[in-house]
Amino acid sequence: MVIENTDNLDKGKMYEGFVKSCGDCSDCGDCDSCGGDCELHDNCNRESRLRCVVMVAGVKGGIGKTTVCGIIANNLARRGLDVGILDANLSASAVCTIYDRTEKPTIREAGIVPLISENGVKMMSLPCFLSNEAIPMTFDANDAKDFALQFYSDVVWGALDVLLIDCPSDTADVMQEMINIKELDGVVLVTDAGELSKKMAQKTINFAWINKLNVVGLVENYANFYDDKTIIDELCAGYSISARDSLDFDISIRQLADKGEFGKYDKDVLNEVTDKLVYIAEHHNDKLYESESAE
Repeated sequence: MVIENTDNLDKGKMYEGFVKSCGDCSDCGDCDSCGGDCELHDNCNRESRLRCVVMVAGVKGGIGKTTVCGIIANNLARRGLDVGILDANLSASAVCTIYDRTEKPTIREAGIVPLISENGVKMMSLPCFLSNEAIPMTFDANDAKDFALQFYSDVVWGALDVLLIDCPSDTADVMQEMINIKELDGVVLVTDAGELSKKMAQKTINFAWINKLNVVGLVENYANFYDDKTIIDELCAGYSISARDSLDFDISIRQLADKGEFGKYDKDVLNEVTDKLVYIAEHHNDKLYESESAE
């Protein structure tokens, strides 16, 4: 399937005819079509086994969450873990581009087969389905939420130690819907040491807490631009965030991303957050959708 343009596109049903949808209750039980409660949309694909699922969210746009997401993925891959990235930032997707994986994914009966970077990171991003990456994708709130969850459940990730979800910034509609994923372990927050970012970070952390979602780590981006770390100290202490990392502005990050060679970025950074995700993965049983549907 290739999207030539967005005219008359029902984004909530882009894969209809290729994969099982919630309209078929043969496996998952009752759904809206028969008056029941379908849970297929917020579970991983039947052929996916995920030990750790974490959202990477920025407190505002341009804060560097995709960069952080990619660096953590590279770290995990170098340590021998099986890792994937789901790009849920639908209207500004970049994950597959920075890894130079822009070929069209294979779609089979079980779902969508993710692309794999040269360093072994599995990934899926909306531009992979576009005939031209310059095609704008516009979503209303309901379409965005439905599409993001369908993306999650339709991709055949296989066995992964960690799945990172590159999530839109702040408490946007997609993030509000992604918290319904049953396998979700928490969120890694990306911010900087600015006063505005502090206010946005507090709102995002409180949103996570209200929804009983753990903030498993905090990354301060552009750390070399801020001498005063009081704001970061206050956030971590005030919200009991133990895994804390900083990332300086580094021109090599942009250069590798522009060339589609982000998998080559191997500097020794973001180790505390990486360690935390490794710990979560090692102490979790596989989350199998089959175990629920078989009961």
